[in-house]
Amino acid sequence: MGLHYTKFGGGKIYWASRPCLSLDEAASQVQYLLTRQDTRDIYVSLATQREAETRTNGGTGRSYKVAIRLAENAVALNSLFMDIDVGKKDGYQTGAEAVTALGKFIEDAKLPKVTAVVQSGSGGLHVYWVLADALTPDEWQPLANGLCNAARQHGMHFDSQVTVDRVRILRVPGTYHWKTGTPKPVELKLLRDTNVLNEKMVAALTPYITAEDIEHKPVLERRAPIVEESEFSAGIQVGAAPRRIADLQNACPWIKHSLDTGGADNDNMLRRIAYQIATFCEETDGVAWSLMDQRATLTQEEFWEQLDRAKADREKGNRGFPTCAAISRAGATQCKTCPHLTLGKTPLTAPGALTPTNTLPVPTEDLGWVPQGYSKNALGQIVAIITDADGSQKPQLVFPLPIKHPWITSDGKEHCLQFQSTYRDGTALAVSIPMSACGTKDTLTRALFKSLVPIRADEKVLAFMEAFLQKLQSAAKSVIQSDPFGWNFKGAEYEGFTYGGKLFNAKGEHPAPPPEPALREQYMPCGADGKWIEAARLITDQQRPALDCILASAFASPLVRLVGEVDGVVIGAVSRASGVGKTTTLKIAQAVWGNPVTAPQGLDDTINSVFVKAGKIKNLPIYFDEIKTPSQTLGFVKLMFQLTGGKEKSRATREGGLAKQHSWSTLLIYASNESLYDAVLKSMATSNAGHMRMFEFTVPPITEDQRCPMLGEMVRKLRDNYGEAGLRYAKYIGENYEAMHDRINQTRIDWENYLHAEPDERFWVAALTVLTVGAQVANEIGLTSFDVDGLTGFLESEFLRMRGEKNMAPNDLSKTGNVASILGDFLAERMLAHSITTNRVLITRGKPAANAVAVEGEGTSRLDRLQGLEIQFGRENQLLRISDSALGIWLKAREISKSSFLQAMEAQLGAKSTHGRLGSGTKYADQITRKLWQIPLAGTELEQFLEGNEVSPAASEAA
Repeated sequence: MGLHYTKFGGGKIYWASRPCLSLDEAASQVQYLLTRQDTRDIYVSLATQREAETRTNGGTGRSYKVAIRLAENAVALNSLFMDIDVGKKDGYQTGAEAVTALGKFIEDAKLPKVTAVVQSGSGGLHVYWVLADALTPDEWQPLANGLCNAARQHGMHFDSQVTVDRVRILRVPGTYHWKTGTPKPVELKLLRDTNVLNEKMVAALTPYITAEDIEHKPVLERRAPIVEESEFSAGIQVGAAPRRIADLQNACPWIKHSLDTGGADNDNMLRRIAYQIATFCEETDGVAWSLMDQRATLTQEEFWEQLDRAKADREKGNRGFPTCAAISRAGATQCKTCPHLTLGKTPLTAPGALTPTNTLPVPTEDLGWVPQGYSKNALGQIVAIITDADGSQKPQLVFPLPIKHPWITSDGKEHCLQFQSTYRDGTALAVSIPMSACGTKDTLTRALFKSLVPIRADEKVLAFMEAFLQKLQSAAKSVIQSDPFGWNFKGAEYEGFTYGGKLFNAKGEHPAPPPEPALREQYMPCGADGKWIEAARLITDQQRPALDCILASAFASPLVRLVGEVDGVVIGAVSRASGVGKTTTLKIAQAVWGNPVTAPQGLDDTINSVFVKAGKIKNLPIYFDEIKTPSQTLGFVKLMFQLTGGKEKSRATREGGLAKQHSWSTLLIYASNESLYDAVLKSMATSNAGHMRMFEFTVPPITEDQRCPMLGEMVRKLRDNYGEAGLRYAKYIGENYEAMHDRINQTRIDWENYLHAEPDERFWVAALTVLTVGAQVANEIGLTSFDVDGLTGFLESEFLRMRGEKNMAPNDLSKTGNVASILGDFLAERMLAHSITTNRVLITRGKPAANAVAVEGEGTSRLDRLQGLEIQFGRENQLLRISDSALGIWLKAREISKSSFLQAMEAQLGAKSTHGRLGSGTKYADQITRKLWQIPLAGTELEQFLEGNEVSPAASEAA
């Protein structure tokens, strides 16, 4: 028997297999595979195989065996089986419903009881009737066909291809189902001790077996014979000339329907027939994909595996072309009204299917971009023009997907080939291929797969791609240079707003370069905007302006660029209480542009990574949630200062040059349990610049009537429905740039005049401007229902509150009281062990006479314990002298800028720089001359320190 499994490596899923000679060996192999971290899904072949294949490891030279899963290699089967769908659109909705239907089917069809039931991990059930005696494939096939017919007749929802496939693989109980990305256990739900007697199974299924079911094809030897006449061959030679799918769709309504719908409604039996048809056509891979690219449960791994099997069966003579009767029996409803069904033939020989053609197909659109020597067929696929020896021309399929509206984009570093295509149901497919990936078959294949184009690049594809790119590059209008996000300008000339692979301006919608893969996953639109609109309404209906501010920030961020005076604005939502809605609203706001789970910044993200991201998304908002610890707060404050500067720091390259500086103009929005106001004050103790860059407001507690139980579920839905609201908003502001620019400018002027805003309040005014205009526009284009009046009233009150805090901010060194307060802290801390008070401070030059200056408190223990003189008070001339170095050390320890403080001390307190010796004229005098600061005390708040030094000797001793 063969074990077949998938493993993960290099970002891809690979198939592998191991042949096993016994059940014990198979069980041992399964246990081993489960210990490997790269193992994913594990299957077992339900037919024993005649032989395995020996291969050699190119790296080690060691040989190893792999299982071969081909119909001609099957030896025996000892079970019949069914795969029952659960949770799919056309299947049972619950496992219990499937079990009930299975029981009714067994009873109605008078079948023996099942031997085993396995829950597949996806919700489906694998049902087995294990036979007492193994059957050859020829004996097994009629019974399998009969079971399939019985299940269809009794209305079972099941995968018919599984039941009749003699080399089917199914999941092993005790392993895991990985296809959804999250491992789910494959569990054995039922196992009976006894197997089903072959006689009982034959008796039960005989009424459902037809003459066609008995006409099975015998197992063939390894040769290329003429396949016998049967429903799978209809007299067609295995080596028959390949057919064109465009011709076959004219002969067979089911083939045409499958091409039109991408096989979306074909079950697995019809999908198997589609693979067979593709093996008889030119460019098998492209035809196969076109016949089934809309199958919801089809993965690329399964596609290639099944197609490779169909090709191998065709080459070895195991499959002929299916008859009309076989297609009809598999469930193709189009056959019921097709006259070819009564002829007992195959679509391959239907009238018109074999008509030769030497004329080129009529192009379906302007082919100005198609390189010489190529054209497009009726399906829109690229074909090469081949000229035969007799001068006649025929098309050779090169690229099986339609190519529409191609162009080349550049972000200044990488050129990408872009084009649009469609699946058969009309669903758009945007393809982006870096030009650097077009040089080899392997790199081009990987790039195609990344764009969901399952085409294996060969020499024909490479040659076309080279000619295609040359043709596009020769047309300057086909090369578009723009950033993948935000406002784009060429010099001072406006070009448009970019988002979702589109550039919007007054002329309409244009293609734009896609972002890099990581950002593409986070920020490319996904799903529908209806889910977002519903979630947003649950916020705005609460009539809570604080939450409206968070939500409106998503629309405000792109408008910061239009304000002109600032490059970054910080908005903070603070609430000590939990469950007030700020985190939920932040996620909904993020979903305007990107994935609400992966797009917001994490607290562990490095500052450099945030700047790089800001430089790439440019004008989209940056969200931070749950800033809690002191280290997180400190890191965020440092990030905030640089982000509002609009560009990252200059960096050197390894070669010694300068790396490209990323720039942006955006909003940074944070949610926190504590205000960041104090942290900002501490980080800029001598300036209010930090405080003025942040617009922070409190989110009030939620009331019972404001609670919305549906919000959590709506936010979960946004994981698959995001970005579409941003796409609509980007289209509007991009197409109305001039009007938006004027609107922002007028709103800013209105706010400035209304609030009598001061120059240092420009960041706050910018925040109010973009929030109000963003909310208004979102309402106007039907995305939101903000209470704009309530929002503007809230913003006004918060502005005035912050203005009051600004006027009382202790780090504003433009205010004399703040400078005196800081200096007072220094004096209070250092005075006891480092100061003296004298009758006067000598300010004359020359060496003074001994004891020319009297020291107050002479002989007290405090003066005896002086640890170094830093401060001197002069009572008669009301002067204070301070050591410049001592003051500098103290300021540095408190992260206060020395230069800023000294400038303020000069301006606010009349301080003057001088050189001299502290305590000059006393026995405590410095031995060297040093830089000092001299400050007049009269009339200042510092005068209290001189008064406080009037201490009697007795009191000083007591102290």
